[in-house]
Amino acid sequence: MKKLSIYIILGVLASSFSATAQINMVNVPCSGTNVCLVAGAFNGNIQWQNSNDLLSWSNIPSATTDTFCFPAGSTSYYRAEVINGTCDPIYSDTTLLTVLGGGSSGVDTFFFTGAFQQFTVSGCIDSVTITCYGAQGGDVTGYSPYPIGGLGAIMSGKFNVTNGQVLTVVVGGKGNDDPSSAGGGGASGVADGATPFIVAGGGAGFDFQDPSYSGAHAVITPNGVQGNGSGGVGGTGGGDGGDVIYSGSHISRGGRGWNSGNSGSLGQDGVSASTTYTAGTFGLGGGGGSVGYGWCNCGGGGGGYSGGGSANINQSGGGGGSYNIGVNQVNTPGAHSGNGMVIISW
Repeated sequence: MKKLSIYIILGVLASSFSATAQINMVNVPCSGTNVCLVAGAFNGNIQWQNSNDLLSWSNIPSATTDTFCFPAGSTSYYRAEVINGTCDPIYSDTTLLTVLGGGSSGVDTFFFTGAFQQFTVSGCIDSVTITCYGAQGGDVTGYSPYPIGGLGAIMSGKFNVTNGQVLTVVVGGKGNDDPSSAGGGGASGVADGATPFIVAGGGAGFDFQDPSYSGAHAVITPNGVQGNGSGGVGGTGGGDGGDVIYSGSHISRGGRGWNSGNSGSLGQDGVSASTTYTAGTFGLGGGGGSVGYGWCNCGGGGGGYSGGGSANINQSGGGGGSYNIGVNQVNTPGAHSGNGMVIISW
């Protein structure tokens, strides 16, 4: 983990080390903090040394310049030895570096709950790696070939954070199943208030008559995918995916996008008084509900940074878009099944 540097300037004595030398007490907040020891004016060759007891001193390899920087790993004493020709060595003041906090690694895993969750940055954490798994669309349960839902994206990146920062974590839910035309899955993501860090789009719902639509899987680009058969358009710029209205009153839904709520949103329910329909699912954004057999046969769009569009008649919906502003990115489209998940590690 990257840490701020601490600079410590040590005076070099005019004679050999004696009881008049100072011992500087310096507390280092975290293991891994970068510390720079700087020797004052001197003549001769310098060698930095450390000790655990002030009695036995060891030369630090390659530490032979007036400024010595290193990541503090444990409590220890430090000083500089200066030799000028055949003269006796002289020494700098001594510094006791006390490391207060550990820099150990950790991991926090968040599962689907149907509500937003939080991660509070604590202690010595100053960067985190976040991996988000978008939820899968719902499955077709009543008609062959029984296609399972479109797969969610997997997005990963590293982000700088500060102590006390509170991140919003949203985990998307799997789309709802239907005998013929399933609903879209919710996206998973992490935000700092109104600023999205990372979003992994959710997969769309298939219709049993359109089991091979590749656009039903979530993508790693920001815009949602249009529903098949010239269905609802994919959302752009964090917007919702488009709906499809069949015969006036049967409405299959596109997935929600980031703009629908930075602490998560519930996808809109499909609407029909004549056949089956599915409810929307929760996510960042939520997955869209579908309308079933005989009165649309339209799969719902996946939620995402921008939502996927609803399918047109007898077709499958479009997968949600994704988003990532981290470094060291690893992004994979259409790869996750089941409910979403978020893993934060440091």
